Amino acid sequence: MYPSVYFDRFAIKSGKMSEWDYCLGNYYGYLFDFPGMKRNITHGLSRMAIRIKEKCPNDISTIFLMPSNFSFIMKTLDKIYSGEALYMRRALVLEEIEHSVMFDKIFLCDSSAVNIVERDDVKEYFHELNIC
Repeated sequence: MYPSVYFDRFAIKSGKMSEWDYCLGNYYGYLFDFPGMKRNITHGLSRMAIRIKEKCPNDISTIFLMPSNFSFIMKTLDKIYSGEALYMRRALVLEEIEHSVMFDKIFLCDSSAVNIVERDDVKEYFHELNIC
C-alpha cells in the first residue's frame, strides 16, 4: 500500500491504480492487479479490502487482525495524538473493527498468540467495547 507521498492521481485515471482510498489526510492505494498471477499478502484499510474482495470474490481471502486489547490501542493513541488527529484515528479504529464482520476470517491478536475468532464472538466483543 502506498501513502500519498507516492500517490499518483494519473494512475487512477489511467486504471493502473487497482484500488485507492483517502484516509487520515492521505491517499492510499494499490498499483498491482487483483487477483494477479502470484499469491500476494498485503495489508490495507478494511473498507479497501472489502471493495477488492467484491471485485474478485472467489480469488481473494480477507483476514482481519482483531486487537485483543482495545483500551491499550486507545491509550496509545491518546499518548501520541491530540485534537482532530486523535479524533480521526479513534474513529478509524472503530470503523475498522466494525467492518471486521465482513472479512472471511478474524484473528484475535495479542502479543503472544493469534486465535481464530468466530463471528458470534466478535459480536460479543463489540458489546464489551460498547461499539455495537
